[in-house]
Amino acid sequence: MYQREYEANLTERRLRHVVNQMVHAGYAPVEMWEPVDPNQFVTIYARLTSSEHLVALGRYRGEIASVDLSTLGKESEFWAWLVRGLRERGHNIETLEFVTGKFSGGEHQQIPYALAGDA
Repeated sequence: MYQREYEANLTERRLRHVVNQMVHAGYAPVEMWEPVDPNQFVTIYARLTSSEHLVALGRYRGEIASVDLSTLGKESEFWAWLVRGLRERGHNIETLEFVTGKFSGGEHQQIPYALAGDA
């Protein structure tokens, strides 16, 4: 069945999704990554002084403009999402030590706080 409709199922969006996943896993060069996959997400984790383990905050589906997740640290939308996630889980923002994120199949990347004028 899939073979019969192969051409209809093989869209640019699906190809881009697969190429992006290959980049995240280290099987393709970073230059091949493009921020056009609407299904793309980053799983965000926080290290808190009140916990000895990383706390998973969920999938961030906001605009992801780079394969380098440190760029999320410049986005106020990302930090607002993170604070909401911490509060929903009953954590205090003052206990936040650091934040990491990872693409599916990728490695953890640190996300530093880098909002203009707040550093």
